[in-house]
Amino acid sequence: MKLFEHMACAKPVVGSGIGGLDKFFATYGIGEAVSSMDAKAWVPVILQLINDPQRMKACGANGRKAVLDEFNWIVITKKILDRLFSLNASGIGG
Repeated sequence: MKLFEHMACAKPVVGSGIGGLDKFFATYGIGEAVSSMDAKAWVPVILQLINDPQRMKACGANGRKAVLDEFNWIVITKKILDRLFSLNASGIGG
């Protein structure tokens, strides 16, 4: 949940790339995913981002846009309702 909170606040994110999050980071351009759990591997990634204020701002803006467009309760609820109605219309679920 914290990932989406950071994104909503337009903050660039550096996080673990495990579990497919590396693709999420790349798709939405929200920051950098680090594939190592070794803290020393994170340092150059964080420093590179800190030393590029324009990129930090762009990553933050990308995250905010993703939350507003796709990752909020209104959009998610609509997707769920649309899916439920389509299942109902096809006769699945009673």
